[in-house]
Amino acid sequence: MSMNIVFLDAKTVGDIPNLKDLEKFGDITFYQTTSPDQTKERIENADIVITNKVVLNRELIEGAKNLKLICVAATGMNNIDRDAADEAGIPVKNVDGYSSNSVAQTTFAMILHLVQKISQFDEFVKSGEYAEH
Repeated sequence: MSMNIVFLDAKTVGDIPNLKDLEKFGDITFYQTTSPDQTKERIENADIVITNKVVLNRELIEGAKNLKLICVAATGMNNIDRDAADEAGIPVKNVDGYSSNSVAQTTFAMILHLVQKISQFDEFVKSGEYAEH
C-alpha cells in the first residue's frame, strides 16, 4: 500500500529542483497554497503531511485518522499543535540546521564589510571626492 503524502504549501519553499524526489515515498499531491478552510479536507486521508506555514491545530490533527508523520519545511514548528501530535503518537520533524552555513557566511561577510569600512570607501569613491586628494 502506497503512502498518501500531501505538501500543503509548496509555493512557500520556492522552485526546488528535486522536490519531485518525494514521489519515491508514495503518492504525493503538491498544493501551491492551502487556506485554513481547505486544510481539513486536504489532510483527512493523508499518511504524511508536509507544511511550511499552514497551521495544524488539535482539531485538524485529530481529524486526520491516517496521519503518521508531520514534516515542517522550516526550522520553526510553532504552526503545529505539538501536544496534540504527541498525544496521537504522530512525530513532528522539521528542517534541522536549515541555512546554518549561509548564516555563518553572511555573518563573516558583514564583519569583514564593517572592519574594512567598505561602505565608507564606496561612498568616498562614488562621490568623486577621492580624486580631489
